[in-house]
Amino acid sequence: MDTNTKTGAAGQAAALPADGEATALPTINIPNMLGWLGARALRNANEEELRACVGLFEDAEAIAKRGAVVATGVADLVIADSDGIGAGNFRDSKGVADLLLHLGDVFGLVAGLINISGQAEAGLCRRTALEKGRK
Repeated sequence: MDTNTKTGAAGQAAALPADGEATALPTINIPNMLGWLGARALRNANEEELRACVGLFEDAEAIAKRGAVVATGVADLVIADSDGIGAGNFRDSKGVADLLLHLGDVFGLVAGLINISGQAEAGLCRRTALEKGRK
């Protein structure tokens, strides 16, 4: 299986699988794998751990903002480079491809963090509802 294949960002965060529910290994990419690992780990997480994972949304936001600044800076360098030979430090297609693949990985990481955060929040809501139902 090609681990470099990008199949797109993760969709909406799903609720945690029920205890004992089997989860198949996902297509290998960053957001899918983080979501799969998160679902498995969060099933057994305590409330404090779930709350910490909900906070991953803030980390994902910070990564996305830094990525936007970096991408804008690279674009500015490319626009300013007018020698006609290449753009910025990109003198061949490999340099451009490496940058774009890296950006794809960063966006995949952000999507995975958001997915885990959503799963943790769903887990907290489910546990809160169960506790209220017991009272």
